[in-house]
Amino acid sequence: MSLSFWTTLASLGLGARIQPTGWTAPSGDFVLCLGSDVAGYTERLAPGAYLEIYQTNTFDDANVVRFASRTRGAESMPGDLAWKASLRIDDVDFAERIIEPGSLFDWNEFAFNVSQVAAGAHKLAFRLSLVDLGSTVIPDGGIEVEIPAWYFDALSFDTSIGSPILLNAVPEGGHDRISRTANVEFEIVDLGSDGIDLAETFVTLNGVPVYSAGVFQPGWAGPESATSTPQPNAKRFVIDPQNSFDSEQDITIEVHSKTNAGAPLVGSWTFYIVDETFPAVASANALTTTTVHVAFNEPMTSTTSTDPNDATNPENYTFEPLPADGIPAVTPTTASVEKLSSESFIVTASEAFTPGVAYSIIVANAQDANGNAIQAPNNSATFTFSLPVPNGRSFDLWRMIPQMNRQEDETGDLVRFIRCLQEPVDLALYDVDTFPQIIDLDIAPEPFVDQMLLDMGNPFAFAASLSLTDKRRLLRVLPTLIGQKGLRRGIINVVRFFLGIEIEIHSLYEDGWIIGEDELGETTYLGTNVQALIYSFEIESPIALTDDERDKISQIANYMKPAHTHLIRIIEPTVSPTADHWELGLSEIGVETILH
Repeated sequence: MSLSFWTTLASLGLGARIQPTGWTAPSGDFVLCLGSDVAGYTERLAPGAYLEIYQTNTFDDANVVRFASRTRGAESMPGDLAWKASLRIDDVDFAERIIEPGSLFDWNEFAFNVSQVAAGAHKLAFRLSLVDLGSTVIPDGGIEVEIPAWYFDALSFDTSIGSPILLNAVPEGGHDRISRTANVEFEIVDLGSDGIDLAETFVTLNGVPVYSAGVFQPGWAGPESATSTPQPNAKRFVIDPQNSFDSEQDITIEVHSKTNAGAPLVGSWTFYIVDETFPAVASANALTTTTVHVAFNEPMTSTTSTDPNDATNPENYTFEPLPADGIPAVTPTTASVEKLSSESFIVTASEAFTPGVAYSIIVANAQDANGNAIQAPNNSATFTFSLPVPNGRSFDLWRMIPQMNRQEDETGDLVRFIRCLQEPVDLALYDVDTFPQIIDLDIAPEPFVDQMLLDMGNPFAFAASLSLTDKRRLLRVLPTLIGQKGLRRGIINVVRFFLGIEIEIHSLYEDGWIIGEDELGETTYLGTNVQALIYSFEIESPIALTDDERDKISQIANYMKPAHTHLIRIIEPTVSPTADHWELGLSEIGVETILH
């Protein structure tokens, strides 16, 4: 195999050997990249624009040229425009892929079949081109499109493969988030010169016959279903299903074939269809006068509460009262949303719900983990908050009104007015009934847990940033920790509690004589009479600390230490810097140069 330096032929100014941010190089630190390593970069282009990188090769006895590859699609494309990645020999496409918008794929079976390429030197090229799959109207000066990325590296020339083989399957095995309307494509290649016998070729999809003995079976003979001969010894199959795949379906393709000389092939691979079903609200249950537990039927996007499509965004939840018989009801807004899991959330209302009145909680805009937004009518659920009443208590204001006045209420205005008063009275009684909960550290709301810590004289200011669970843990052990103030083990225990780090404490002058062992003049050394040094100590950490950890250890030590002692320093293990050496032919002086 003869090699030259890669040559870039581009109608754009992009395409280089780089140290990528969007891919881990399979060999070394640098890869070839066609397109933009940074997502979101755009240019005004027209169909026919391309990037190409090539070199001259002789393939000798090679059958297949393989390489490591990744594509990152543009977030979206205008009209019917698409980016195509193609493998070319002597300016002829040998294999190609359409780079789907929003996709990120590692390609393991994207390869050149060179088994029938003639001897001599040939141009081996990778091309990224803008194509129009329909009839997109392109204005003068081009149209704004995002530039994708196509990374590739580690070319190998395979001479040891048996015959026949499967190549260039789309979608590849293991790929997920495949469109429900995707075609299935692949090549059967005879690495000899016999060619493929279509009469002995059978293809099944999840066990269902798709192609048998030269004929596409009913249900799979869509407009694009076809076989072709990209090289004399190869057959390319395109299967266009006449019905869409099911959402989240596992698809297994199995191929049985033979060459015209009878050499057999058996191969299979599996890919996965994207989730395109809309999420739904599974249930809503009132927990308290202001909180509702909302459950979805699948994992939701729930990382950033300011994201308009996030399930933790309070703006995505609204309450609608469903009063009956004229019962008054407030219409609260959403104050906050707490994530319990990717499918479960606690929604807190701005004010208390009317007891005994049905409410509907309506969710809008929230998306599942695959980007499907919730849709009506599956975006709401009904709940009712009923106040628990102790046995034997009756606090019905209407029954407290004299019977004569109730009988005189011919218009019903009095009963409606009393019902308006009944609601705040019931809520006030509920608060009284639940008052004991605020002194139970296991179930008390967080503001009361904070007050308990304050009442117990919590000396650790950074405890305010702890989670509610950790604050409850601190409440249980705080008396014990404070009781160990002035002891070495107290410092160690508190650091372990807050940071999970096992430190060691050393006095600067802790080596004294051992009676009966040490000898004057033999194990004697000159100490100091400086009291501050005699009562000084240092803390040794087994790990390198962050600034925050170092500051917390200092605060803990300065509070927990005996009053007459002094923390001198915190010792941490040192991390040796990793040298980033030059790469011959690639590194540039003054650019990749680091002094070490």
